[in-house]
Amino acid sequence: MIDENADTINKAKEQFIKEMHLAAKDGFVHTLMVMTFSTVGNGHRDEAVLLDSTDKINAYLNVLQKLNYEIVDIKLTAGSEQGITKKVTKLYALIMYK
Repeated sequence: MIDENADTINKAKEQFIKEMHLAAKDGFVHTLMVMTFSTVGNGHRDEAVLLDSTDKINAYLNVLQKLNYEIVDIKLTAGSEQGITKKVTKLYALIMYK
């Protein structure tokens, strides 16, 4: 029974790696680009949106680490404003892993 559970977990990990297009653990550094949105301004709503963006990036980092990938570096860049009011900003996180 334990072997069946381990097999199910391994299959789930393999499927997740395939869906995220993660590279094989070959010793080389690979990249994963994550894009989220953040609202510019003040107030509780805006802070919640920014935290939501942080949570999304953190979720990717957690999954990579749980799959035993090493996080080499993370670069964060804000893109151009979006929408009619120009209060929404794209956030790009470049995650380098091996």
